Amino acid sequence: MNRLLLIILAAWTVAFLGAFVAFWITPATDFGLAAGWNKVGVFMGWQGVAAVLAVLAAVVSRSVPRGERLRWLGLVPMGFLLLLVAGVVALIVWANMQRPPPEGPVPSETTAPRAVTPDADPVLRND
Repeated sequence: MNRLLLIILAAWTVAFLGAFVAFWITPATDFGLAAGWNKVGVFMGWQGVAAVLAVLAAVVSRSVPRGERLRWLGLVPMGFLLLLVAGVVALIVWANMQRPPPEGPVPSETTAPRAVTPDADPVLRND
């Protein structure tokens, strides 16, 4: 199991660091607002592979006897995964907090439009 864990940790390292390298070398192919989104997709794809390997390393590290350093080393990728997820969540929350508050009074309730009949409206009534 120790050898399997070392292989998984090596593959995780390649996938995790490879995501940053792939983001750096991938050209932005679109124009305007969508420019660069393909780079984010490549980064998230490799981080997805690294996440699967991190979970697998955490599961396999449970079979290593207690007290060995390799058991704790198997949990390091999971820590990086949690840091990355927390960073993305913090970035999303921060971006949503940057919106200005709505201007003007906010309606207290939503009302459905009502039909106007000639009898009810003095403008439309023919007297």
